[in-house]
Amino acid sequence: MSIVGVRFDERLIHGQVVTFWTNSLKAERIVVLDEKAATDEIVKAALRMAVPEGVKSSIILKEKFAENYKAGKYGTQRLFIVFRDMDVLKYLVDEGIAITEVNLGNHSQKAGDTRISGNFCVSPHDVEVIRELEAKGVHFVARLTPQAEEQQADDLLKKAGL
Repeated sequence: MSIVGVRFDERLIHGQVVTFWTNSLKAERIVVLDEKAATDEIVKAALRMAVPEGVKSSIILKEKFAENYKAGKYGTQRLFIVFRDMDVLKYLVDEGIAITEVNLGNHSQKAGDTRISGNFCVSPHDVEVIRELEAKGVHFVARLTPQAEEQQADDLLKKAGL
């Protein structure tokens, strides 16, 4: 099993994820790690409807994913992980799951957030987690689609004075 992509995106499964990222990464399973989605059957059903034919999906809690991943339950599948809470990523890294790069996708501005690129805003907590994980070797980039120019998150944060 291999993690072929990790994306921080508040919309979870949507057009860009389905049309561009899943195909570009040749992902065989989209893994949504989100407490609300994993515990709300209506949200879960709506997300599953968006998954492309032939691609499997898991919409589960981060703890269950870590347990499954460590136990080898995904076999040789190519996994694309999508989440919308930076603490999910921190948990995975702290659990020893090897994540080397994270793509910052869509994250709208909320009170106290700073816009660092066109469609991506960060909270002070997000910045704290990004910096902590960068120190552990996780690389962050911002790119809406695989065809778009990749921007280094560190450069975007510095430019925003963060």
